[in-house]
Parts: sequence; structure tokens; C-alpha cells
Amino acid sequence: MVCIGLDVHAQNFTACVLDGHGEVLLEGSFAVSAQKLRSVVGAIAGPKQVVFEETTVAAWVYRVLEGHADRIVVADPRQNAWISKDEKMDDDRAAHRLAQLLQNKLVTSVYHPDPAGQSLRELVHGYHDMGRESTRAKNKLKHKFRQHGIPCTGATVFNPDKRDEWLDKFDDDNARFLAQQLMTSVDYFDSQRQALRQRIARCARDNETVSRLMRVPGIGLIRAMTFYAIIDTPHRFADNRKLWSYCGIGLAQRTSDKGRGPVHLTRYGNRVLKNLANGAAISAIQAKNNQFVRQHERLIAKGASKSKARLTVARAIISTMWAMWRKGEPYIPRD
Repeated sequence: MVCIGLDVHAQNFTACVLDGHGEVLLEGSFAVSAQKLRSVVGAIAGPKQVVFEETTVAAWVYRVLEGHADRIVVADPRQNAWISKDEKMDDDRAAHRLAQLLQNKLVTSVYHPDPAGQSLRELVHGYHDMGRESTRAKNKLKHKFRQHGIPCTGATVFNPDKRDEWLDKFDDDNARFLAQQLMTSVDYFDSQRQALRQRIARCARDNETVSRLMRVPGIGLIRAMTFYAIIDTPHRFADNRKLWSYCGIGLAQRTSDKGRGPVHLTRYGNRVLKNLANGAAISAIQAKNNQFVRQHERLIAKGASKSKARLTVARAIISTMWAMWRKGEPYIPRD
């Protein structure tokens, strides 16, 4: 099967086409457009597979080429040291090497959902991005008060009804003006986040899977929709451990020369899902009378540290959600 390697950027892309014997059939650079990407791929006759790295434009390229090749592979750039660590790398060489890696079955792929799933995923990520912007603006606002020797704790500084009271604490007019601008930023990000939450709620309204997931202790609307949108399908994972690793709560261990390194929490995984798992565990533990509270209490009684007990609860919550979704079952509390 013909392998087509693409190195895609915002303005241009480079293509390298290899036949079944590894011989170059086509090389060239072109201006980026949906029409040109389809034209270059469509010009290659017979069965073909396309590979390009996960980048900002990868999801768009995937949608553009869907149906125009027998197989589309989005490569994980962290696994492509042959490309990323080459000091003399250029676009032509990157496209050529991507095609070679695919031809030799050495590509670690990144999952991409269909267009509908990708749209929902972008919406959820937009909500979490806005939350981070809001947190950043709030931290800057508190820093501005502390920078002028004004103690600032708690959340009253974000209360619109207390704004004038807080601003009157400044002696410097410029500092007062800057704090006022930061307060406006906080209001803006919070309003945008609320608008995104309302849109997510509309998307979840008739989704039976999300409704069932929301019954799990520690899981509300946003966490249920985040899990649903980012995972996309429960059949991506062969077992719990692979799911945990993707969620950033799995274990990793290096093996070399028949020796094993220390076991540690994976340094990779999806950060949004990792925050979801840890946040859900904390919420469930703080709630009353549910299976995860009892699980946490049993672990602590057996001598587990609080962090390890919380991590175990996080894995249990993620596994419960995954099993419910995979089997189409409602939440059934267990001891």
C-alpha cells in the first residue's frame, strides 16, 4: 500500500509519497487548503494511507481527508524521536520520515473522533480553557492588591457588590485603575464560561449516557460531558489500565537489561481528564454515604496514605463510568 507522509503547517504543507518498496513517487510543497490537500492525496491511485503529526491543524486535516484515503493516521510527535531530535530536520525530511515510519508500522497514533465528536470535544475544551483564563485573571487581581501591601484572601474581592470597597484600599490611582481593569477581565471570563456551560447543558439535554454518568458520586454536568466528549467511545480501551494511563492516573515503569526501574505515576495522559478524575475523587470523598467514601475509609484504615487512597478512588470512579458507558447500564451503588 502506498504511504503518504504530510508535514502540515498553517500556510504550507509538504508531501512525500512512497510506494510499497519504499521508493519515492512524489515529493513537493504546496499552499495549505482543503482543495489542495485532497488534490494531492487523490492524485495517488490505488490503496493508500496518510500520516501526519498531531498539531494545531491536525483535527482539521483529518476532517478534510476523511474518505479520501483508505487509512488516516495522526502520529504522536512524542514518540517520533527520529524526527523531533534531528538537528537538521526540515519539512521535506519530516514528511519522508513520517511515510517511512508508517510503512514500517512504527507510528504511535493519536485518536481522533468523527466531526460531530470533534465539535463537542472543542466545546468542552473551550469551557476548560476559559476556566483557566478566569483563574489566571483572579490570581493577577489578588497579586495586584498584595503588591501594594493590601491583604487579599478569600473570594470577596471578586464580588461585584464589594468592588468599590476593595478599590478604595489603594492609595495609588494607577494601581486602582489596573485593579479595576483586572476586575473587568474576571467578569468577562466568568460570563464567557457561563455561556459555554449553558451550551454544554443544551448538548447534554437528550444524551442518555451523560445523564447516567451524572448519577455517579462526584460527577456533575461538566465532568460527565468532559468524560463523554474526550473519550468519545468506550471501546477505544482494552482494559482499565490503558484508560487510567490515558487519564493520567495510571502507573509507568521502565525496564532495561532485565532490570526494572521504580514504579511511578505516568507523566503523560490527558490533563483535563486527570483533573476530572482527581476532582471527582475529592468531591465523592467529601460527600456523605456513597461507595467511594466507604472505599476511602477502608483504605485509610488499612494504612494507605491520603494521596494513595484518593488516587485509588479516582481510578474506581473512572472505571465505574467506563463500565456504565460500555455496557449501557445505569449507576448501581456497590460497597
